[in-house]
Amino acid sequence: MTYKRFYFVKLLAAMVVGIFAGHAAITENYLLLAVVVVLAATFLATLRYRVTEVLADERDYGIAGKAARITVFVFAAVTTLAAFSLLALRDYGAEFELVGFVLAYAACGLLFIYRIIYSYLERGTTPQKKLSYIVVALMLAAVLAIAGVRLFSDKDSWLCQDGQWIKHGNPSAPMPETGCQPAPVDVDDQIISWFEAEQLLADCRVKQVGQTHALAVTLKLDDGTRLQTTEPVIDYVLRLASEAQQKCGFRIIMATE
Repeated sequence: MTYKRFYFVKLLAAMVVGIFAGHAAITENYLLLAVVVVLAATFLATLRYRVTEVLADERDYGIAGKAARITVFVFAAVTTLAAFSLLALRDYGAEFELVGFVLAYAACGLLFIYRIIYSYLERGTTPQKKLSYIVVALMLAAVLAIAGVRLFSDKDSWLCQDGQWIKHGNPSAPMPETGCQPAPVDVDDQIISWFEAEQLLADCRVKQVGQTHALAVTLKLDDGTRLQTTEPVIDYVLRLASEAQQKCGFRIIMATE
């Protein structure tokens, strides 16, 4: 097979994957898209070995390596700057903080993966060193995952679970003396957007919050009004409620399914 024909097959495969990507976005059948991507990558990898012409020389690989190195550091620099900028805007909305932390983790993770792969492919690396790099990478990945769960989950508060107050983290406040009853879901409750729910929490209007594993959130305001909304990720409303407690100076009853 010639390089020209192989290049044409690559374009055709990219078109097919693009068609399935559009179909997956409409039908939400992402499993089919994943299967198509894997099959296309396997097919192209197998076909590449049948090309008789030179696909790339040392100069091409050198340029590709330099371009990849520059791309990694540019991406890390831009995402780090964007992360700090978004974190500085956290008072204007909790979504800024969430996106900022995601970008920060992405930048750190990319640089870490780059360093591990570079060390792994470096000349003169013994199998023992390669194994040690892999072990260190897995350990640090586990630490980052645990830190991320701890960072983005509700902490240092009392949670209402199954009619009992459960200590989560190390809350400074004593266990609430009020009863622990999850807020029932009422179909007549007014439905609001998540942005409006964040604003109500920031304005110290919320007295009680409840959530389900389906991300459904119930808010009870200071005037007794009950509202329904949907949080972007699980436990996000509990985290915002904990921050609102410190800001507003009163306890917010938190219940979770």
